Amino acid sequence: MLESHTQAELAMAYTDWERGFNLPRILGIEVRIDYSWFIIFGLVLWTLAVGYYPQTFPGQAQLTYWGMGLISALLLFASVLAHELSHALMARRHGLPVSRITLFIFGGVAHLSREPLGPRGEFLIAAIGPLTSVVLSAGFWGLSELTAATSEILSRTFFYLGLANLLLAAFNLLPGFPLDGGRVLRSLLWQRWANLRRATRAAARAGRVTGGVLIALGLIEILLLRAFIGGVWLIFIGLFLRQAAASSYQMAALQEMLRDVTVAEIMQPRPVSVVEDLSLDRLVEDFFYRYHFTSFPVERGGQLSGLVHINQVKEVPRAQWSQKRVGEVMTPREKILEVGLEAPAFQAFWQMTQAGMKKLPVTHQGQLVGIVTARDILELFRVKSDLLE
Repeated sequence: MLESHTQAELAMAYTDWERGFNLPRILGIEVRIDYSWFIIFGLVLWTLAVGYYPQTFPGQAQLTYWGMGLISALLLFASVLAHELSHALMARRHGLPVSRITLFIFGGVAHLSREPLGPRGEFLIAAIGPLTSVVLSAGFWGLSELTAATSEILSRTFFYLGLANLLLAAFNLLPGFPLDGGRVLRSLLWQRWANLRRATRAAARAGRVTGGVLIALGLIEILLLRAFIGGVWLIFIGLFLRQAAASSYQMAALQEMLRDVTVAEIMQPRPVSVVEDLSLDRLVEDFFYRYHFTSFPVERGGQLSGLVHINQVKEVPRAQWSQKRVGEVMTPREKILEVGLEAPAFQAFWQMTQAGMKKLPVTHQGQLVGIVTARDILELFRVKSDLLE
């Protein structure tokens, strides 16, 4: 429901995407269920079984309402997944890699590695989601008509799903970035102004305004209509949208400013490293205590061979530190992320935010030549922003 096609958003809007579990891949795309998804799933199920269906379809057994609510909630979130898959598939058609789709408390997110290259691609990727929801709405209403004569329970369930998908499309078309409607707005402004950053700033401002309107509507529901749950939900969505709008703009600006910057230009050369046969007690005394880093690259014969983290040392009993070697506890090279000298700086930042890391080793022909950190990248972004404002 809430769209943000560049993951992490400077690691501010969406925190800890790794909390959850994966579903089987769909069309080669990883699908993750965040634990927060169960909150909204339970709320939707309860609202349908206790409120919506008893009021609109009275006279049925309570078990019937819970069954209708469960089927409706499952198919509703399958619809949200279809909505996100449509974004992902359209992005693929425009050459944008899709790392995964995440379902969470506010709906779904299709994670793209970067922004579209032009306004047309942006428009099509954003518009396909609401269009998919409208098609699903029509399909469910068609099923409602087809089953009306044979099963009123199924007919009413399908009717609700048609209504829910139409509302989903309408909500996403609100002109607030990073909703689909906000991205459509940005694409039109991008086409008109030929300036992605200016268009993103305007669309993000619309997103903050839209979030403010939702918060105001939530307060009205609570104070005047006494609809506490609906009002609180609108306030939460409004707050999230305002935060997402601000951080989405920062991410887009970050990508634009780093477009021509390579890792070689921003990395820290000649990083402090350790060797595999170093004992853990010497690692702690001579490196962790001295440099105050939480991890170090490991070398063997001048080649990067792995990475050792302070948590790996903590897992070893202190009495064994003098006998254990770095090579016995480190993460081997084939299991760590690394970047090359000519890799784009934004790509390195993307990899770090995807993996929840703060720095990456930089290699050239297998040799460790530097370290690039998220802090360095964001500091360059801050300086460029100050100079261009």
